[in-house]
This record gives sequence, C-alpha cells and structure tokens, in this order.
Amino acid sequence: KRLALYGTGRTGIIPDEICRMTSLQELSLGKNDLKGPIPSCLGDLKQLRFLAAHTNGLTGSIPPELCKCTDLVALEFGKNTLDGKLPSCLGKLTKLDYLSLGDNTISGDFPQELAALTNMKILLCDGNMLTGDPTSVLTSWPDLDRVYADNNNFTGVIDDKFLVNSTLLRWLDLSHNNLTTADGLPGHLLKLSS
Repeated sequence: KRLALYGTGRTGIIPDEICRMTSLQELSLGKNDLKGPIPSCLGDLKQLRFLAAHTNGLTGSIPPELCKCTDLVALEFGKNTLDGKLPSCLGKLTKLDYLSLGDNTISGDFPQELAALTNMKILLCDGNMLTGDPTSVLTSWPDLDRVYADNNNFTGVIDDKFLVNSTLLRWLDLSHNNLTTADGLPGHLLKLSS
C-alpha cells in the first residue's frame, strides 16, 4: 500500500509498472533524479492518497488523468521542470489539502474550478508563470494555513473580502505578482501571526 523511494538516488523515468500497483495508497518518489513525463497511467491508482515526486527533473505537464485519483489528500510536484497548464479537473480532488507545484514553469490561468477544494490547507505554487486572478479561489478555502504564490503573473484586486474567513492562515506570500489592493491591505491580513 506504500512505496517510498524518497531520496534513494533513483534515475531514469517513472516506470509504468508502478501503475499496476492498484492498491497503492502512498507513492513517494521525491528527491531523486527522475526525468521524463509524469505517467498518465498513475490516474489508474484510484486508492492513492499521497503522491510526491518533488525535487526531480520531471518534464511535460501534469496529466489530467490524475484527476481520477479522487482520494488524493496530498499532491507534491514542486522543484521539477513541469510546464503546460494546471488541469482544471484538479478541482474534483475535493479531499486534497496539500498542493505543492512551486519552482516549475507551469503557465496559464489559475483554474477557478479549484474553488471546490474546500479542505485545502497548504498551497505552494510559487516560481511559476501562472496568470489570472486567484483571489476568489483562495478566499473559498476556509482552512488555509499557508500560501506561497509569489513570483507568478497573477492579477486581481485584494479587497476587504479576500481571505476574510481564513482565520487559521499563518503565512501568505503573493509578492512579485501584478496584484493590487483596493484601499491598502485589509486589516485582517495585517494580523497574520508569524
């Protein structure tokens, strides 16, 4: 049910044979030297709850087939060379509470469908080329703890409704984007604990 190959010096591609392990719940491939695309057949692992393949050399886009893994709680693809758009169908992963995509070259609009991820606690999408207005999506996540969305091309207006119900929020980084404020930073954001 668990395959942990974190930091084991693995090279090459992610083998399709992993997709035959249909009872797999946790797949940890982070901090290796894996190359090539994320296999779309990983979407066949319907019981998967945790998928980590961060800190590798993975290329290509995030396959929309992963949206079939509706039990996913954590998805971690940060620090690769992934590109393409963020699949809007990720909004179907309603159990997801951790999404790490930082330090890639993912582009396109931040999908509004992600507003359905109401269990989201931690979002890391910094250091990409994402566009659009993420403010309404972020505001729809009441249990947010941390957001790293700096160094993108986001646009939008931060107003007094932005994250007003996110009382658990401890860290928010939206720097180096094209976001503006309506009348200065809302007071509730100035009270973030450090």
